Amino acid sequence: MRNKKVQTSSSNESTSVEMRLMGTEEDLNKWAWFLELVESKGMITVLDKGKLYPNRGESKLMRLYIKIKLNR
Repeated sequence: MRNKKVQTSSSNESTSVEMRLMGTEEDLNKWAWFLELVESKGMITVLDKGKLYPNRGESKLMRLYIKIKLNR
């Protein structure tokens, strides 16, 4: 595994990330619930949550796009 240099922001700034989660519909619903729980604790802010999209082809997996800000 390579070490990558990660740029961090100052303690006053919060950065957001765009996440793509892939899994079964049931698993993605569980992750969405978990992220809502973490948000209710004030640790993150969910800025945007898309709908579930089916993967291409004959895959039974779905995709979920979420934009999250880490609250520090």
